[in-house]
Amino acid sequence: MTAAPRVLVVEDERNIRDLVCLHLGLEGYTCEGLANGQEALARAGRERFDLLVLDLMIPGLDGVALCRAVRRGGPNHDVPILMLTARREESDKVVGLESGADDYLTKPFGVRELVARARALLRRPRQPAGAASSEAADPPLTIHGIEIDPARRRVRVEGRDVDLTD
Repeated sequence: MTAAPRVLVVEDERNIRDLVCLHLGLEGYTCEGLANGQEALARAGRERFDLLVLDLMIPGLDGVALCRAVRRGGPNHDVPILMLTARREESDKVVGLESGADDYLTKPFGVRELVARARALLRRPRQPAGAASSEAADPPLTIHGIEIDPARRRVRVEGRDVDLTD
């Protein structure tokens, strides 16, 4: 039996945070909520989660800065991140996605759509929360100037990334 996926929801509006955790909990996820970006960064630096749900406009450290910090390293650098925010402009969506988010959902939102997006993000292959880091499990292999990094799904030739998809 596998452990329930762990979700960290970082949302300063308590009603929204509780609603998200309630519905993710009904789907069998273990959901924990925080209201402050700085607290979330500290927690994400200590514990592994399977999904992060971040509001953009949170106190302490905004969602974009939090997303970038998580992506820079630590136990959750490769965990899917869903931005959940009232910022609806295309430029806000682009900034959120380019900061490292995997998906972006605007408020108001439907809880069924939120759950479906969470489910889709969690379907993607990755290492379980209790496992060692993926870099330790699959270190990069370098032969004659070609580096194959299975953990990051990346190939580099003489230090340059090679695009393997169309």
